Amino acid sequence: MEKIGLIAGNRRFPLLFSESARKKGFSVVAVAIRHDTSPALAGYVNKMYWLNLRDFDRLADIFRKEGITKVVMAGQISPHRLFSREVIHSQDIQEILKSIKNKKADTIFGAIADKLKGEGLELLDSTIFIKDSLAPKGVLTKSEPDPAVWEDIKFGLELAKAIGALDIGQT
Repeated sequence: MEKIGLIAGNRRFPLLFSESARKKGFSVVAVAIRHDTSPALAGYVNKMYWLNLRDFDRLADIFRKEGITKVVMAGQISPHRLFSREVIHSQDIQEILKSIKNKKADTIFGAIADKLKGEGLELLDSTIFIKDSLAPKGVLTKSEPDPAVWEDIKFGLELAKAIGALDIGQT
């Protein structure tokens, strides 16, 4: 059985990911982040390690020990925690924060992903096992939107992209 690593954040996504990966024949080894990851995840994975956020530098060692090279990040890690006292002594996180141009969540987690890649871990798309749970492309209602509604949709999409780029809320 092929193993896959999971860096598990909060909310339900890590559970959905793990359940789907196991149904598809994978063994899931999760690194759960204290104060973010739900303890319920233990029922969905084959093995789980608990880390404090300040122990980020242990991630690669855990996955190497488990013989894992493919990893997924699923669920949110509260971005404000990256600036808390909890991580002030984490040299890896401090180096990441000093190396980036801005402190937006996308930038921070992109830099974390790059650091993990540098440790020999291949980061996979977090939706790899749940494609069948995602909405398909196209119209999802009984009727096709008329031109005026399409204009509203395009306008809303532009706003959602702007909000996402500003990192001021989830879209």
